[in-house]
Amino acid sequence: MKSRPTLSVVIPAFNEQEVIENSLRILDKYIKTELKDLISDFEFIVVNNGSSDDTLKILLDLKKADFNSSLKIIDLTKNFGCQASISCGIE
Repeated sequence: MKSRPTLSVVIPAFNEQEVIENSLRILDKYIKTELKDLISDFEFIVVNNGSSDDTLKILLDLKKADFNSSLKIIDLTKNFGCQASISCGIE
């Protein structure tokens, strides 16, 4: 029997305090309901791209509250741009 693949979702974030929590919750629910038969597991890799708002705090609060045990957070020191943050998350 062929094993199901895992899914890693890389999400670049820059000053996303207004939408980051809701976006992650919607994605989490979608993956758990719609993709449950296609994948064995998944993770979110959120790359905070030098946000100056509360994006990082919200992400850390979600991780602490165990929103999704496979939530990974990478905090960049400054804004390196969307493509660089995606590359960082993939690495």
